[in-house]
Amino acid sequence: MILVCVNEHFEEIIKYVKIAYNVILIAVPIVLLVIGSVDLLKAVSSGDEKAIKAATSMLGKRAAAAVGVFLLIIVVRLLTGVVGGDQWRECWNDKAGYQEETKVPDSETDD
Repeated sequence: MILVCVNEHFEEIIKYVKIAYNVILIAVPIVLLVIGSVDLLKAVSSGDEKAIKAATSMLGKRAAAAVGVFLLIIVVRLLTGVVGGDQWRECWNDKAGYQEETKVPDSETDD
């Protein structure tokens, strides 16, 4: 059995990967949709039917790309969970802070 969570360097790598994961998961779809909306707003304000049609098409493509990025990250996480097994999943969740930390109460002394 290989212990993946005992290496300090690996823990640091997981930390940076999780930061990148969260940024990509949140920022990329939002940025794609905002840029697409701005392009559509420009086209609508110009009043040109061709520009509106092109901007609508581009917004649809960007929305599909946003959904694709979101789903790709979920698929990658599922695959790493399947390939890595329970040990990888526990390590990933532990480094994410998902596991509840149980505090041991200080023992009361009768001094």
